[in-house]
Amino acid sequence: MSIKIGIVGTVLKNNKRGFESYVRQLLTTLACLEGDFSIILYTDKELPEFAELKKITVRVIPRRGKMFFWRNLQLPYFALKDRIDVMHFPDNAVWFIPWKPTIVTLHDISPLLLKNLQITSARMLFVIRIMYFFICKNARLIITDSETSRKDILSFLSVSPEKIVTVPLACPNIFIEHARKESTDVKKSVKKSSEQYVLFVGGVDRRKNVIKLVEAVEILRSLTKKNIRLILAGVHTGSKGLHYISREMLVYDTSIEDFLVLRGHVRDEELIQLYKGASVFVLPSLYEGFGLTVLEAMSCRTPVIVSDSEWGREITGGNAVFVDPHDAHDIARGIQSILADEKKVSELVEKAAVHFQQFSWQKTAALTLEHYKRQVTRCAE
Repeated sequence: MSIKIGIVGTVLKNNKRGFESYVRQLLTTLACLEGDFSIILYTDKELPEFAELKKITVRVIPRRGKMFFWRNLQLPYFALKDRIDVMHFPDNAVWFIPWKPTIVTLHDISPLLLKNLQITSARMLFVIRIMYFFICKNARLIITDSETSRKDILSFLSVSPEKIVTVPLACPNIFIEHARKESTDVKKSVKKSSEQYVLFVGGVDRRKNVIKLVEAVEILRSLTKKNIRLILAGVHTGSKGLHYISREMLVYDTSIEDFLVLRGHVRDEELIQLYKGASVFVLPSLYEGFGLTVLEAMSCRTPVIVSDSEWGREITGGNAVFVDPHDAHDIARGIQSILADEKKVSELVEKAAVHFQQFSWQKTAALTLEHYKRQVTRCAE
């Protein structure tokens, strides 16, 4: 049976990470799969990078007003006209009337779980609650990234367990290819920069808990008397994250400006080199739906420290050092345990390299396609 799949691609803009990376990798991998199916990619802008991909047709629907009206008025018209069999919203959104069988990827519900951190304004949190309500009501299937996130959704939202499935993510293909090459030369792959530095990759809102990491490195430098630096890679300057955690503390405080380095957004090729040179990668987040940067670090054979949490143990498979994210001294202890024990590092990276092999976009895309087919078959019955 031939099926026609609609996928909403309005998050595709500048090849940045997060939702965009997920949608881009999913589309490019789906396009390479065998099977009797086709994809219509619905967007409000030109996307020439997908124009030549097998199985994908880009349908540009110029936006006439707010995204709300595009999603609920303009999109349904073309979806009905194109006679799609199933529509996939891969970005925590949904239309308010399920014109066609609908699948939604709900990566996590961190705005609800971390209300006390004021990550989201009261007005935006109200909008998000409405969106979550309609996702649970109108989606035939909700895809999420991890078992941890699935449990959270079931605990906080009114949705039946059979309506939610877990489809793990994977690193961008460049990391997977790099890991494959490096696995043939272990000595080369575990070589680190002569200069010791701790690496963090991601945004710097309160959920990421970067201030505790800064404090931990400050404590570590004081205890060891070593010139250990902290490198933050990601979109920071001018971001809301800096506003939430106090820009002055993070950027201009003279006590930390000598060891803190803000790299901003870096391309994947450069990011791989940052991971490879780091003494340790630390993700002290208070919550993650998945924690993709952990897998990226593992692909580069860099030891990992994460928060002692359900999500942390799931994404690492236990192959990490676990710390209390609320305790800067415990984070410093974890970093020191890595810096002082080469045997421990070697064991961690070897086990992590095996764990990393469980994740691939081929598996993610194949499982997602299977869910598309099941929903179409179910609708036809």
